[in-house]
Amino acid sequence: MHDKILHLLSSIEAKYNVRVLYACESGSRAWGFHSPDSDYDIRFIYQKDSANYLSLFDRADTIEIPIKDDLDPGGWDIKKSLSLLAKSNGALIEWLHSPIVYIDRDGFRDKWQTLSKEVLQTGRLRNHYLGMSHQVLKNQLETDTPTTKSYLYALRALLAAHWIEKYETAPPVPFTKLLEFTPPELRNAIEELLTKKSTSNEKDSLGKLPIIHDFITESLKNDSAWTPTHSTDITRIQTRLDKEFLTLIGRT
Repeated sequence: MHDKILHLLSSIEAKYNVRVLYACESGSRAWGFHSPDSDYDIRFIYQKDSANYLSLFDRADTIEIPIKDDLDPGGWDIKKSLSLLAKSNGALIEWLHSPIVYIDRDGFRDKWQTLSKEVLQTGRLRNHYLGMSHQVLKNQLETDTPTTKSYLYALRALLAAHWIEKYETAPPVPFTKLLEFTPPELRNAIEELLTKKSTSNEKDSLGKLPIIHDFITESLKNDSAWTPTHSTDITRIQTRLDKEFLTLIGRT
């Protein structure tokens, strides 16, 4: 599959006349709780010819390709990616820390991991994960047949928010590294859920899971305001990201 994905990325470069600087696996396979029928969520950051960034007119800044043969590729241009990094976009930060990497040109991953730490706004990132957990609870878990996938999505987002509150860093991508925040009985229930998810399909349901459901519900209900210990300097963040952009397009 790895070679197939590399071939796909090469064909994208040729078709769209771009250079993929970084490509990774995102979603359930990166988190470590994919099902046998899970797609490969291939995410990438690409660069166009430098002249494209000097145009008066907006150009497409995303590449989206329909799923085919379980491959779900999608990418963002460097300018879009840097603007999202300025907002501590959770998806982008996860891409940069994915345990499954397909392309990493010129040390891109290390450079941008460092960059993401320099401009990280922990309050924004925490709110991203809390909002995600709230959304999954409301839209997918308040039903008689919630899927195992939905439980894990809500749990991961919630525990990621807890990680940020404790360490003030971006949370690790592998889900099992977040389980330090769970008491033994809950952890056992989660590990059992992970085992069942690994052999079941994406839409399978085990019905309501009281221990896990109550933990998610009560944690979100009792969520309180949280203030990072480090203040955000927006001007510094913008200056740093501008510098990276100019370096990438050869203007420094």
